[in-house]
Amino acid sequence: MESDLLWPICQSCARPLVREEDFGTNADGTRNEDYCITCYAEGKFTRRDLTLEEIVSEVVEQISHRTGMPRSRAEGVTRSIIPGLKRWR
Repeated sequence: MESDLLWPICQSCARPLVREEDFGTNADGTRNEDYCITCYAEGKFTRRDLTLEEIVSEVVEQISHRTGMPRSRAEGVTRSIIPGLKRWR
């Protein structure tokens, strides 16, 4: 699925990684190719205790709020993507 996308997505929250500032950082300050700056900074996850259910709930709320998509549809989409991301496998 990811190869069909126009840009990479965060392997924790599925945020599109479009601009340079969207990418997380490694411990040495270089760009991390897998995670967004919200999820990963300075070589570690920003919320190490975050659970799969918590991230699903947060992403559902964001999608519903930003797009107006019905919550039930947003949850279906989110549950089909998030569990397959690198952080959650």
